[in-house]
Amino acid sequence: MYSSFKVFVLVGSPRKGNTWRLVELFLSELSKFVRIEYDIKRVDDFNIEFCNGCQKCIFESPDCIIKDDLVKVKELIGKSNLFILASPVYLHNVTAQLKKFIDRTCSWIHRPPFIGKFAIVTSTTAGSGLIEVLKMLRAVVTFWGMVCLAEIGAIMPAGRFIDEGKSYTEC
Repeated sequence: MYSSFKVFVLVGSPRKGNTWRLVELFLSELSKFVRIEYDIKRVDDFNIEFCNGCQKCIFESPDCIIKDDLVKVKELIGKSNLFILASPVYLHNVTAQLKKFIDRTCSWIHRPPFIGKFAIVTSTTAGSGLIEVLKMLRAVVTFWGMVCLAEIGAIMPAGRFIDEGKSYTEC
C-alpha cells in the first residue's frame, strides 16, 4: 500500500493556462479520495532538443544519442504511480512543444519502458479538435506500455475556464 500516491504531470502548453488549471482541478478532486504527492511540469521546463531522425535509438541503443533532459523526464515518469500527459489543442493537434518531446520518445515505442504504469490524458480547447488530441495522447501513452485509465477533456469557449461559478480568463 502506498503511503502517498505519486503523480507526475507533463503539460505541453507553453503557458500555465486552461490545461494547467484543468489538471490542478482534477488533482484537487483526486486528493479528496487518496493521499497524493504531485509534480506538474511543462515541457518547456526541460531542455528537450528536436529528434534528428538518426534512428540509432531503434537500431543501436535504447537510449537517444542527444544528451538533454529527456532522461530526467523518463525518470520522473518512472518514479510516479500515475502519469498525466496534457496538451491544449493547437490546430487539431498537440502543441509543438509536446510534439517535439513525443518525437524524442521513439525508442520508448519500440521498447516500451512503462509497461503496466497508469496514465491519464487530458486536453482543453476553445472549440474543436478535442477528440483528435485525446486520441493521439492515448495512443502515445499506450505505445509506451501504459494503461490509459481515462481521457479528460474540456471545451472552454473564448479561453474561459468556468469553475464553481467563477470565470477564469487569465492565461
